[in-house]
Amino acid sequence: MGIGDKFDDMKNKAKDALGQHGDKVDEGVDRAGQFADERTGGQHSERIQQGTEKAKEGLGRFRDQDQSADQDETPGQGQYGDPDQR
Repeated sequence: MGIGDKFDDMKNKAKDALGQHGDKVDEGVDRAGQFADERTGGQHSERIQQGTEKAKEGLGRFRDQDQSADQDETPGQGQYGDPDQR
């Protein structure tokens, strides 16, 4: 098993965990944002909030990549899977 295979395995495990515990991950991102906001004395609240939202959006896209990849690989569908669409 090469390093690329190990990376793919870790990525798949992360996607599975994110799919199963996405609410907890979002909670953790919120808590990290609150912590950063407290540590900076609220001076950067707007930027921290923006960063928190961007992190959640990125995690959502990462989670959805797996679902859309599964849909794209459905036999008999898509641009080349259905002989009638060639």
